[in-house]
Amino acid sequence: MDFGLGEEQQMLKKSARDFLERECPPSFVRQMADDDKGYLPQMWERIAGLGWVGLAFPSQYGGGDGSFIDLMVLVSEMGRCLLPAPYLSTVTAGLHILRSGTPQQKEQLLPDICRGRLVVSLAIDEPGGTEFAPEDIRMEAGAQGGKLTLTGTKLWVPFADSADCLLIVALKDGALNTFIVDTGQPGTEVRPLTTMAADHQCEVKLNGVQVPPQQVLGDGGGTWRDLESILMMTAVLVCAYMLGGAERVLEMTVNYSRERVQFGRPIGSMQALQHHCADMSVSIEAAWALTHEAAWRIGEGLDFAAEASMAKAFTAECYTRCTQLAMMIQGGVAFMEDHELPLYYRRAKALEVMLGDPDAHREMLAHRILD
Repeated sequence: MDFGLGEEQQMLKKSARDFLERECPPSFVRQMADDDKGYLPQMWERIAGLGWVGLAFPSQYGGGDGSFIDLMVLVSEMGRCLLPAPYLSTVTAGLHILRSGTPQQKEQLLPDICRGRLVVSLAIDEPGGTEFAPEDIRMEAGAQGGKLTLTGTKLWVPFADSADCLLIVALKDGALNTFIVDTGQPGTEVRPLTTMAADHQCEVKLNGVQVPPQQVLGDGGGTWRDLESILMMTAVLVCAYMLGGAERVLEMTVNYSRERVQFGRPIGSMQALQHHCADMSVSIEAAWALTHEAAWRIGEGLDFAAEASMAKAFTAECYTRCTQLAMMIQGGVAFMEDHELPLYYRRAKALEVMLGDPDAHREMLAHRILD
């Protein structure tokens, strides 16, 4: 395994950084936090036009035939600028369709996803449940007039209020299945939730929503293993997003330490602050190694569950710790709302628990090692 990026990946990284630094400054991130949609449709169209949404999908559906490493590189640049867009939610849902959908479902949905014409989100969590626990999914699909009906509540569904359709995970005949539900269907109610990261999570209530049999993803025999694999892939992408943010936080801290003068010298010359910056750098490099290995194994078709859990557990704590140290070093100014650091700190805390917190992934890793 080579951790170095190829020439095309370096070009992707540079072009993404140039675009996002120009189009997604901190002021734009704050603006979108108060926006009803949570993102700018015009920017979404431009992102899709760059081929980013379809990057990891096959060319037969209008995708770019990119690797999972390519996707990791791109997502890390998005995390560096805290891009407010339904990118991860749509790509994750698209990968689920690619893996589990019928040929007809793929032909119907994936081309529009790749072109940015279809925003999709995956709805799994329910009140009182925990992530990665299939027994906590209690929503069931009933039968009515030759159609299936869904009734219940899903929580923490990203960008559900601006999505065109949702992938609802529920029980059918005692087995977990995924149902394709248009957000405009009667009986569907979406309500934005207030979060510390302003990351546009929603509550979705379904009241007798009818789902034709052809909108059951795949052959109707979906398993938790397929879904868990998609969630673990998403966790690796979340790690890449966090590391892009952590690198930006370290850069800001180093620049501040060089410029801020105290007691007649730059504070970066003080040993204690040097050690903090060194610790941040070591942690970020270690987290990148874990994340890159997990992404490489995904791309090679190897088992990656253990590596994904290692990466998520370590990277989540790394990002939170880096933002905490950065705010401590930069002092009171870093707590002002017009400063960049609070944006990164709040996002770090939100992503720390997304798709399983560090303790949950350590527990999953322990079971894989010992069982």
